[in-house]
Amino acid sequence: MRKLYKGDSFGEQSLYYNTIRQMTVRAEDEVKCLCLGRDTLTKILGDQVQVITFRNLQKWAFEKNAILSKLLKPQVDKVLDVMKISYYKAGDIIFKKTTPMNQKIIVVIEGSLKKAKSGIVVASKGSCYGEEFFLETAKQKTFDDDIVMETDGVISEISNENFTESLGAALDETLKKENELVFENREE
Repeated sequence: MRKLYKGDSFGEQSLYYNTIRQMTVRAEDEVKCLCLGRDTLTKILGDQVQVITFRNLQKWAFEKNAILSKLLKPQVDKVLDVMKISYYKAGDIIFKKTTPMNQKIIVVIEGSLKKAKSGIVVASKGSCYGEEFFLETAKQKTFDDDIVMETDGVISEISNENFTESLGAALDETLKKENELVFENREE
């Protein structure tokens, strides 16, 4: 379950994909909502509906992540500004076997990632993958299997270097130290 706060939005994904809403929203207190229909939203945002939808999915993935949720909103925005959105086909390799694990952070916008040989799903829509490998203890580790798209999908990604550059080395190191134990026993 996700909590929404002042200024958050919902429902735009169903407008973008022209589908039925996938979630139920329930107010805990009295709220005021601004409701926009598809035509009005399209007039206001034009072709930006997809961009906004993808950006929201990225933010939500960061919010529910044990490591990335520690970033402040302006820091998240800086990182998201640098992340590259890419479209992949089922079977496309995202992380190649024997390559360093600490190369990039992925946010799955659509689809899912799996280990090629075992078929184990390692990340699905709305989740991050790779952030735990930025920790000092993972610097020398390599992938023991290709990590591939399980289905056609969309991901956003940022390299270790761009992540550090966008946040500054000091903050990057602070995040690593604070979270060294969070994923200590997590499987690769």
